[in-house]
Amino acid sequence: MRKVMLVDDEYMLLRGLKLLIDWESLGLEIVNTEQNPSLALKYLQDNDIDILISDMNMPEMPGPEFVAAAKKIQPAMELIVISGYSDFDYVRAGLQQNAVNYLRKPIDTDELLATLRGALDRLQAQQQQHQIASLAIQTQTRTLLTTDREPEQLQIIQALGIEFATPTTVRLIGGTKPLTA
Repeated sequence: MRKVMLVDDEYMLLRGLKLLIDWESLGLEIVNTEQNPSLALKYLQDNDIDILISDMNMPEMPGPEFVAAAKKIQPAMELIVISGYSDFDYVRAGLQQNAVNYLRKPIDTDELLATLRGALDRLQAQQQQHQIASLAIQTQTRTLLTTDREPEQLQIIQALGIEFATPTTVRLIGGTKPLTA
């Protein structure tokens, strides 16, 4: 299940969003709702979430400031911004934080569903990119462990971002598969 957090100073909207769609059928779980953006930021510091749905007009903290701070804490999470206003500054702030969409209140169910599916697609793409990067590092490491050609070793060491304070001869001993009991 992907984790969702809702942030809006309007309690009834938070409650209504929970009931608006079948979150579980999308593979989503609302793990936290906050009316206060400062409390939401504290939650984000200690808990990973996948999707943040946030109002852009809250009295405790301006929405643009909140979403920027939230994305700084968890840059990989997907962001959906909502507002009852047609303020271009809110739209721009959402775009600057790479928001999936900007939804106007009252929330249209179909638009919310389409936006959540878009966020899930983006999360899936991120996950695939991480898997590809991980496989590339594993391949480079395996090559580093198995080659005895120094120029190739040095090139891989640089590609992996390994740095030595002084020129060093490197001898690597390692296994690419864990031992079984």
